[in-house]
Amino acid sequence: MFRGPSQAALFDDEREERVLSASGADIRFIPSFLTITDAERLFDALHSLDGWHQDHIRLYGKRHPLPRLHRWFAESRQPYHWSGIEMQPEPFPEALRPVLERIKRESRVEFNTALGNLYRGGQDSVSWHADDEPELGENPVIASLSLGATRRFLLRRKDDHAQSLSFDLTHGSLLWMSGATQAVWEHSIPKTKRIVGARINVTFRAMV
Repeated sequence: MFRGPSQAALFDDEREERVLSASGADIRFIPSFLTITDAERLFDALHSLDGWHQDHIRLYGKRHPLPRLHRWFAESRQPYHWSGIEMQPEPFPEALRPVLERIKRESRVEFNTALGNLYRGGQDSVSWHADDEPELGENPVIASLSLGATRRFLLRRKDDHAQSLSFDLTHGSLLWMSGATQAVWEHSIPKTKRIVGARINVTFRAMV
């Protein structure tokens, strides 16, 4: 795993790892942002929510189901647009609010929305992309919380795919991406043939 020069920790956690600092990108990883007990409680609360749904995208004239379920949490009525999909907002569930407030307090970033993804098993995935929608502004900040099964996370430079990184997103971990990360890098969660359980990913965003 590549690590850039040392820098003050972003969160109040001595286990924070500086994963990448290059070309203006800043990626950090906290493997145990939540305790196992808190992570289990939050996973169960989110997994049991009604309303997880599967959208479709159109590629080369054909309609394809997304290989995961998702939902959009927002403190306003602002919808979220990406790849031709418009997601309507719903309020943050009570179980998620303490995590939202903690991340806002410790990072001093006013996150106001979150995209929830439910990976039902190893065949659910997300293809190469960057979180660079116009609504997120220039150099968006993304705080990505993982719950449930461990999945492999891949990163590669947009202009040179030979420059790549990979590591595991574990239960209760938090991945922080800021600076020019979304402009320079793209990321994915690939399918796996291993038998894995469900995973929920919540990516907190500060919408403009």
